[in-house]
Amino acid sequence: MRKILIVLLFVSLVMTACDGKGPKGSIENPWIGGTKGVIVSFEENAPQAEVFDGGNYPFGVVTKLKNEGEYEVQKEDVKVTISGILAQEFGRVESDLVKGPDDLLPAKRKDSEGRAEDSDPVFVDFGDFTFESSIVAQNTYTLRADVCYKYQTTANSLICVLKDNLKDNDAVCAVNEPKAVFNSGAPVQISDFRESARGKNKIAFTFIVSHKGAGKIFKMDSGCNVTSRDFEDRVFVDVSTGIEGKLECTGLKESTMTNGSVSGFLTLFSSQKAVSCSQEVSTNSDYQKPATIKATYDYSDNIVTEVLVKHQLN
Repeated sequence: MRKILIVLLFVSLVMTACDGKGPKGSIENPWIGGTKGVIVSFEENAPQAEVFDGGNYPFGVVTKLKNEGEYEVQKEDVKVTISGILAQEFGRVESDLVKGPDDLLPAKRKDSEGRAEDSDPVFVDFGDFTFESSIVAQNTYTLRADVCYKYQTTANSLICVLKDNLKDNDAVCAVNEPKAVFNSGAPVQISDFRESARGKNKIAFTFIVSHKGAGKIFKMDSGCNVTSRDFEDRVFVDVSTGIEGKLECTGLKESTMTNGSVSGFLTLFSSQKAVSCSQEVSTNSDYQKPATIKATYDYSDNIVTEVLVKHQLN
């Protein structure tokens, strides 16, 4: 239903711009926006700030996952890992420290009136921990929760196609100009979308893929694997114009192409990378067409807290 509403919005915007009732290239933002994805935190008193030794003081560890972006995360695409402690020292085994949620993480979204609807949090319960041994006085442990999840950014803009792209005087739209681009709420953003004419029957456009979040980017489906540099800062980019004709984009590796669509992997340097595309067109009319750019990646973030283990006096 959400995809249908977005498509209808774009159709309406294109018709408005083409019938002369709106400014050339006009488009409204269908997204809430923002640069956040999934936020991880510890639930209040889980863990407690102070616990006791001796194996007689169990305490819970619960993380809260809140999706602050606009991509719905499936439960199998997210995991939380607890670190900073030796599992056996707290009555657990290593496999107990990695767990996923029981439910998907719903996205923030706009309702039919355009109002932002918040998402509900999802909790990951790691069960009870117990400090088994006895200590002399007290020790402070730093407990860290790392979340890794698959996420996607969707960006939309309008491109202009003319009978002769070299002649845009008094046309319904302009080819040679920067275009408005709007992003779904996500840590990766698309910006600086600009279209230009490459010939009578060819247009070009450029855009920048940027990392705007506080976490780290990894190649999608890598599980945020830190053992290889090849997985870091890798984004899978899919560009679709829906226009019949060859679409090519530079900078994308392992790319695949079809008419009006191209996709491949992009490596960000200093948190960004520019992409340049060219589109062959053939038409007897002037029109505007929504272009969609999707960026898919694994994303990681973390939260830390301290647990003070005290010696329990008899």
